[in-house]
Amino acid sequence: EKEKLNNLDQPKPSETSQAKHDGNDVAPSHYALAENRVEFIEKLVNSVPSLIFIYDLDDSRNLYVNDRIKSMLGYSPEEIQGMGAEFIHKLVHPDDLHLLIENTQRFQNCPPGTVLTQTYRMRSKSGEWHWLEDHSRVLTRNAEGRPLSILGVSSDITKRKNAIRELERSEAQNRSLFDDAPCPIFIGDLEGRVVRMNRTCAHYLNSTPEECQGKMLHELIPELALAVPGLISKVLETGDIVESFNHLELPVGERWFQAKLRPLFDEKGRVEHIQVVAHDISEAQRSNEEMIKAHAELESMLASISDGFFACNRDFTVTYFNEAAEKFLGRQASEVLGRNLFDAFPEARGTAFEENYRRAMETG
Repeated sequence: EKEKLNNLDQPKPSETSQAKHDGNDVAPSHYALAENRVEFIEKLVNSVPSLIFIYDLDDSRNLYVNDRIKSMLGYSPEEIQGMGAEFIHKLVHPDDLHLLIENTQRFQNCPPGTVLTQTYRMRSKSGEWHWLEDHSRVLTRNAEGRPLSILGVSSDITKRKNAIRELERSEAQNRSLFDDAPCPIFIGDLEGRVVRMNRTCAHYLNSTPEECQGKMLHELIPELALAVPGLISKVLETGDIVESFNHLELPVGERWFQAKLRPLFDEKGRVEHIQVVAHDISEAQRSNEEMIKAHAELESMLASISDGFFACNRDFTVTYFNEAAEKFLGRQASEVLGRNLFDAFPEARGTAFEENYRRAMETG
C-alpha cells in the first residue's frame, strides 16, 4: 500500500508516506483509497478553528502548518515553510524568543504524553504583534526515545491579552470608575465580608451591590468557603498581589475566573482591606478545552487508520511509522524512526520505488 501525507512539509510533498506488502506495489485503487483518506484528514485539520502545526526539533523548523495560519497571521503555509530554521527568529517577539526556545527544549526531558503550554508574541504579515498560546506534545521519537518532532495546537489570544491589560489599567483609575468596570470587582475585609461590590460582580450573583454589601463572601458563593481564608492569609503574609483561578457554579451559570487579590493599606501601612479584580475567562477556557479535544481527536484519527503508512521529511528521514506499517513491512517503528528511509530499507535502493520517490520529492 502507498499513502502520501500531504502538507506535512511545504512545498508539497515535504512529508511522503509509503507502505508495501511482500515487496509488491499495491493496486492503484488502493493507492487512491489511501489518498482519499489523507485528503479527508487534511480537510478535517483545515476545518479546525485553531492553528495546527508540526515542528521539527532537530532542524528547528515547521514541517507542517494548516491553513489557519492565513487568517491568523496573514502568511501562507508555503511562506512559513520557506523561512526554514529562521522562522521563529523572524516572527517571534525578541522578548519572548528565549522563553519559547527554553520551553521547546523542555520536551527533551518530559515524560511521554506531556502537554506543554506556552504563550508568546508573533508578528503578522502586516507587522502587528499577536499573542499566541500553544498546547504541544511530542509527536515522534527516534529509536532511543529522543523527541524528533512536536504536534501543537495554537490559538490567537491577542484579544484576551488586550482585554486583561485594559482591565488592569482600569484598576488604577479613580474610584468613580469602580461601579462601571466591565469586570467583577469587590472589596472585602480581612474576615471575608463584602465592603463594596461593583455592578458587574453583583450581576453574576443575580443581585445588586447594595444587597451584597455586608454579607460574608461564602454566603454569596458557598464554593469559596474553604478557599477564602487561605487566600486572605496569603495576602497578609506576602503583602502583595495574590492570583487565584476559580471554577464556579453561579446563578448565571458555569464560569471560570482568573482573579487578583490586592492588599489595600491603611495610613499606618497595615493591610486593612483586600480588593479583588476578577476576569471572566470562560470563553477562553472553553476554547482551550476544544483545542485540546481537537488535538486528541487528530492523534486518535491518525492512530486509527488501518492502512500502513509512514512519513518522511525532505531529507528522507522517517518521522512517522504506524502499527499497520510495522506489520506490512516487518519492522518496528523504533527501528526506523529518525533514520534515513533507504538506510532503514536498503533493499529499496536502486529500485523504481527509490527513483519515483526521489522524483516526487523534487517535483512536488
